[in-house]
Amino acid sequence: MKRLVFILLLLSVCLAGCQEKKQQATTTTNEPIRIAVKTTKQDDMMQLDISLTNPNDHSVNVTYPSSQRFQAQLIDAKQHVTYDFEKEQVFTQAIEKDTFTKHETKQYTVELPISSLGDSTEVRVSTIRQFKGASAKQTTDQQMIDSK
Repeated sequence: MKRLVFILLLLSVCLAGCQEKKQQATTTTNEPIRIAVKTTKQDDMMQLDISLTNPNDHSVNVTYPSSQRFQAQLIDAKQHVTYDFEKEQVFTQAIEKDTFTKHETKQYTVELPISSLGDSTEVRVSTIRQFKGASAKQTTDQQMIDSK
């Protein structure tokens, strides 16, 4: 009788462990859309290469309040904004949806005349929106501007 109880108890523990592993395997991560910026200077222009990446193993849908997908700013040494992408552009005011497949990266390019940089020392970019259920509401990236 003791042997039967022991075997039943052992089977129960094994089944509970298997069930827990199944639940862990089906859990999805909700890492936010990541943003990154790279700057390059050519002749009299500076180019901002901005990428938005879905780091998740599943597709996500982002709903934007306009056609704007990111925010970019140039900052001087005193932390003042010298250029604001949002204020320099015109965006459609319509709700837009964008789907990011798993691990997809979307690229955007902004070109600025070098003369508009002034004494800017840094570029900062941030996401406008995230998908429902993301673990953060916004992600940012920054890069120092080469003064050469």
